[in-house]
Amino acid sequence: MFQVASLDTTKHRVNFSRGGFQEARGGTIGQNYYFVENVKEELDAPGEFYLDTDNHRLYVFSETSPAGLTVQAPMLESLIQFRGSMKDPVKHVVLFGVTFRHTIPTFLDSYEPPPSGDWAIHRGGMIFMDGAEHVTIEGCSFDQPGGNAVFLSNHAKYCNVIHNDFADCGDNSVAAVGSTMYMDGTEDTQPSYNLIANNHMHGVGIYGKQTSMYFQAIAHHNTIRDNVMYRGPRAGVNFNDGFGGGSVMAGNLVFNVVRETRDHGPFNSWDRQIFYTKDSSGEYTAEPEINHIANNFMINHNYGPGHPNSDKLVDHDDGSSAYIDTDNVLIYGGIKIRDGNRRHSSGNLIMFAEPHNKSFDILPPCFLGPMGAKVHALYTEKSDSFSNNTVILQGGLFITIRDGWTAMNFPNLESNHYYTPGNDTTPFHVMGYNKTITKLEEWQNEGFDKVHFHYCNYR
Repeated sequence: MFQVASLDTTKHRVNFSRGGFQEARGGTIGQNYYFVENVKEELDAPGEFYLDTDNHRLYVFSETSPAGLTVQAPMLESLIQFRGSMKDPVKHVVLFGVTFRHTIPTFLDSYEPPPSGDWAIHRGGMIFMDGAEHVTIEGCSFDQPGGNAVFLSNHAKYCNVIHNDFADCGDNSVAAVGSTMYMDGTEDTQPSYNLIANNHMHGVGIYGKQTSMYFQAIAHHNTIRDNVMYRGPRAGVNFNDGFGGGSVMAGNLVFNVVRETRDHGPFNSWDRQIFYTKDSSGEYTAEPEINHIANNFMINHNYGPGHPNSDKLVDHDDGSSAYIDTDNVLIYGGIKIRDGNRRHSSGNLIMFAEPHNKSFDILPPCFLGPMGAKVHALYTEKSDSFSNNTVILQGGLFITIRDGWTAMNFPNLESNHYYTPGNDTTPFHVMGYNKTITKLEEWQNEGFDKVHFHYCNYR
């Protein structure tokens, strides 16, 4: 997003004054679509407006007479702020049953890229907490915040965001973002032990496109439970990094997201940087605790206009480590792991991972870094697994294995159930591992899925 400085009609050039800092990874903009606002000549549909700041005049395209119009002009970015400190936090406050409506857009304010991920974020919100404990937001309505709705910043602990309705947020519905001193995260300046539960989250990314219903970065041991999430440009839930670990995403319904990209899925994670932290027992460690993705119902499909859905539904990208994915129902998408270690998927029902038909996508355990240097996973032994899952595909690839894996560190695959309705010619298909496998027997001869394996071809 950019602010227009001037228009050169002779050279057909638009000159920008500022902008382009709302994302962490840059990209070309020349071939993208543009949406321009506040152009007087483009007033041709009800609801559109033009603000003439020089003459202090507002033009509105309306089918109603001016006497019947209500014009609301938001003036504030934040409506309530809780600001304390680690030693003296704001405590034991409850916001119950309040409607918060219409704050200003923040996309031309300052943004920061948290380390380890792809996104940038504005540290602000309709409700903002920094130095807060045991604050509860319950039964509230957040209607069209111009930026983030609820922002948990730095020392925000034991807070509850429960039973709320979030509609048409400019950026994220709920964001939890901490800070560190480079790799040192031993100070208590990260959102932790917060509960985000039983919320109705529909419509995010009206302005910002690197946005989710729940986003966390430099945060740990948070629980995202029993929420309904839909209508967003990117992932419904995004873990920017692996800081500390110990977070839980459970019992959520997530669908109709990833509408404006094919990069990642309804759940996305990254983890490209090691942090030095304290674990739940107070011990110093560089190894995050396990995150749990469990009992979620996620559908990787766009209902309405948007980009075709991606081939990933649970996307553990770029070094994502320490995840257990259990008992999820995953429709139209599979599970991907890339780099990293300690990813275990079991008890999941994976159905119709279309259009690419990949139930388990295994990318290399190393990738090219600066100057072509290879960055390897911390673990060289088998630390990943895909077991006791039920996979139903209409045809295509059950398993996709990218180059770079060896027998030493290849994930354990066993006791899975594979079903291919009406597919007699290629009932089992695996691509990669230096060969293409089209028969179950070949797959088992490679040492996989030998224990209690069940296969069924049905129509």
